[in-house]
Amino acid sequence: QLSCLGLIDECLLTICRVCRGLRELDVSENTTLTSVSCQNLNHLCHLEKLNLSNCRHLNDSALKWLPPSLIQVQFNSMLVTDIGMGFLVDKTKLTHLEARDTR
Repeated sequence: QLSCLGLIDECLLTICRVCRGLRELDVSENTTLTSVSCQNLNHLCHLEKLNLSNCRHLNDSALKWLPPSLIQVQFNSMLVTDIGMGFLVDKTKLTHLEARDTR
């Protein structure tokens, strides 16, 4: 389990490449992360729980890159539409989803 504050895109890239066995990742409140950094989340093939809440620059395209192993996702206060929700439904095995204040 890893919880990180103050991340930039390059830091998330390093985490995804080095910590491939992670099962839980909390990058909530990282307002500088962009959807580009999320392209590397697919390296985390064992990731089951992910919290992206209040990462205000993340949008639908960030959800396109989530690994299929995910069963729990939180993304409160993000720019997510029905397109992003479609990525989650098509790609993951979600059993728990928390999505409040999405636009």
